Amino acid sequence: MRNKWLVIIGSSVVLGLLLSLMLEPRSTNKGPYLALDPGHRAAVEIPDAIGFEKIPLVKRISGATTPVATFYYTFNLLAGIDKKPLALSLAVPPAGIQNILQELPISVRAKLAQKLICIYLTAGLGWPATTTLAYRTLEAAQTMGAIVALDLTSFQSTPRVWLTLDQWFDKRENALFAPRKGNEVEGTLSPDTQGSDAMEYALLRELGQVFAIDTHVFPNDQDSPLLDGDEQKFPFLALSWQITKGKPVIRPEWEFKHRAALDPASRVKLDSGRQREVYDQLEKTNFPTTVAALSPFDDFAESFASYVHVEIFHRPLELRVVQNGKIVKILHSCWSQPRCLKKREFFKKLLTPDAS
Repeated sequence: MRNKWLVIIGSSVVLGLLLSLMLEPRSTNKGPYLALDPGHRAAVEIPDAIGFEKIPLVKRISGATTPVATFYYTFNLLAGIDKKPLALSLAVPPAGIQNILQELPISVRAKLAQKLICIYLTAGLGWPATTTLAYRTLEAAQTMGAIVALDLTSFQSTPRVWLTLDQWFDKRENALFAPRKGNEVEGTLSPDTQGSDAMEYALLRELGQVFAIDTHVFPNDQDSPLLDGDEQKFPFLALSWQITKGKPVIRPEWEFKHRAALDPASRVKLDSGRQREVYDQLEKTNFPTTVAALSPFDDFAESFASYVHVEIFHRPLELRVVQNGKIVKILHSCWSQPRCLKKREFFKKLLTPDAS
């Protein structure tokens, strides 16, 4: 499972201590807790999570409460992001989220039902979505599941005007590059011209991270330090990565020289005039999207989302690279191509083990 709170390592110790005190649980209850990490630098008690396994999956959608919104504000401050998420009162959950949960294969829903505590909806989160572990107790650091937070404003062009899935995906993909008039990447992910719920793909990414809890498909914080060659211990990691000097790097036979420049958090972006080069290089790997190449965690989340979108939901995934106003390259889903065959077999076995 991707632990997104790792970005806080470089934060101020003083700030961390102050915020820990601010959110330290004051109840006499014994949890469970939504926490940045087992070290209890910041945590909030979520007593409503007790017995979550008995609640139908489609009913585990809620507006973020004030304590939860405050927790994510602390999350952002420790990451150096001055964004204050809002608590929301949610009368009716968005139908799109419920539809996604209902469309998943029974085997996937059954596993998520044991791991997904709640999907909190908020506004002003600072990024489209995030997944955070929850612990039964802070002392024992026993994981009980995960909570997903979705930022509704990330999927709107203006208040009350929702982006289509294609528009949201285009926005995310083009954010990797420095803009230049006439250069862009266009995506088609919706099965019709009306588009579909913009939150679908982002939610599938987060559900992939929830699904990965305790599967040992790639390393997590509880694993021992990695040694060269340890990628073979993790079935998904070994498909695209190898451990070199204790860190995961993409397989050396792939020349993806622009990969390091595709950091969505970087202020210095790769010029959009190089978009065709990037996607030419992407086609020589087994990464389904550019974002998948950022890290093993992004790789699993993107691969899970795109596999479910294409192979289970039977929806399109096509990208068009536009340079100087003309389409110069078209990329179709990799799941029908030889380059993603081993990953396709991996996810087919993982998500639909009873499929013939």
